[in-house]
Amino acid sequence: MTMTYRAVDLDAFDRAQPVHDPFDFLYVPQLVRAGALATIRATSEVPPGRGSWPLDLLDDRKGALKQLVDELASDDFARRLGAKLNVELAGKPTLTTIRGRAEAKDGSIHTDSLNKVATLLVYLNEDWPHAGGRLRMLRSKDDLESTLLEIAPVAGNMIAFRRTDNSWHGHHPAEAPRFSFQLNWMTDMASRDHEMKRHRRSARLKRLLARVLPHAA
Repeated sequence: MTMTYRAVDLDAFDRAQPVHDPFDFLYVPQLVRAGALATIRATSEVPPGRGSWPLDLLDDRKGALKQLVDELASDDFARRLGAKLNVELAGKPTLTTIRGRAEAKDGSIHTDSLNKVATLLVYLNEDWPHAGGRLRMLRSKDDLESTLLEIAPVAGNMIAFRRTDNSWHGHHPAEAPRFSFQLNWMTDMASRDHEMKRHRRSARLKRLLARVLPHAA
């Protein structure tokens, strides 16, 4: 059965060419259709605190963000992306989290954890006037200037990469609203469930703290 894509611009995805050296990644500018992006911004709650939040703890009044997530988490899209990243993704459990801002402590160079097979990020900001907070795919674990590609966190831009021991990425610090979501294909369901429980506990605590101490979350 063919997947129907309403939010994802599949033509833009098909045109995008992956990079395989020194690791597998794919950048798709404006993957999200303009109309879907506008609806997401108008009807989806931006996480009220720092860190990553599960989608079902946020208000998505028209389901526009969930529609986008469902399309990207589908086995059909996983097969398409896996073919570009040289990895089997279809059938892997997925974990989706939403972020609302960049913090000054974010951006240190890393490769992602071993329980992640691949990571996909979509950026939903309308604009981004800051020098920091622009994700960089890197050649070196020690140098933020060893840039293979820098991604502006705007306009439905997507970056996806296969997690390897050298899938280095990071960014210069920034402190500003930065609306995005992250989709991970996990090695197994136990890892997925563990990570989801951790994010749920953290998000609920942040929401509680925001009510009691507005500046604490």
